[in-house]
Amino acid sequence: MTILGRPWLGSWKLVEHRGFHEWLMHRGATSDDATANIDALVNNTVLQIEEDGGGIVFVWSTKERGRLRRTRTEVHYSLDGVTPTVLDSPAGPVSFTAHTDGDELVHTGGPVSSPTETHRRRVENRRMIQTMSVHGSGHDAGSWCELVWERS
Repeated sequence: MTILGRPWLGSWKLVEHRGFHEWLMHRGATSDDATANIDALVNNTVLQIEEDGGGIVFVWSTKERGRLRRTRTEVHYSLDGVTPTVLDSPAGPVSFTAHTDGDELVHTGGPVSSPTETHRRRVENRRMIQTMSVHGSGHDAGSWCELVWERS
């Protein structure tokens, strides 16, 4: 399903990544945890992006080894660019706002004590390209990664 102006809506499965292992380690994950996180995303996770009133909801559905049912996690975002959504991360709580920029979905924020992160999602040839970058100064400033999702 593609909605005009919001091509990132729908169901997605991670198929490629560049720099994601290092990205996770910069945020406090051990090498083993980063590898496990990536393996779970690539092999067992579906991301559903849906409209939710004036915003959107990300629904992460993960099949875990030894469990009969999938684990489901929902994160709601307003698309006003002002209202924050607070999430947990290996480095502690992070706060993000969301807005659209043409056909792109943009999240901006991060931990209070760290530089600002920007996550952008755009769709090209039935693939959603997600780039994440850090702005400002600090140990991970200038770091980035790219995730490539296909419709599932």
